[in-house]
Amino acid sequence: MVLASHDPLGNTGRKTVALTKVVPFLVEDGLKAKGAGFSKAAGWAAYVVTDGQLITGRNPASSGPAAKVLPDHLKGGGNA
Repeated sequence: MVLASHDPLGNTGRKTVALTKVVPFLVEDGLKAKGAGFSKAAGWAAYVVTDGQLITGRNPASSGPAAKVLPDHLKGGGNA
């Protein structure tokens, strides 16, 4: 698995929006089962994690913060 050595994140709000019957699994569970790390924040707050060249955002509110770290990574100034 590509993410096995990385620490991505995902949106864990499935229960909050009553989607447990539509999406009967958590991305978090699948990633952890494959050996990937996983981090999260409470609620629907913006949350971004960078791990090497991987930049992941938790939800639409994370789009801006994720976009702000991208230029540094493209220039080689980030954790890329």
